[in-house]
Amino acid sequence: MTEVLPARQYRFGDLSGCAREIIAHHEERLAEVAALPSDSPFALGISPRF
Repeated sequence: MTEVLPARQYRFGDLSGCAREIIAHHEERLAEVAALPSDSPFALGISPRF
């Protein structure tokens, strides 16, 4: 594939590279969430009310 025309961004040419970057980003975020203490309200993505 030589050019990707996404609906919400600028066109680009490296679809597989973009997919690898997205996967790596999601794996990093998952690792951050998995490292949270299980009793933390942020472990479930719930923000405490102040």
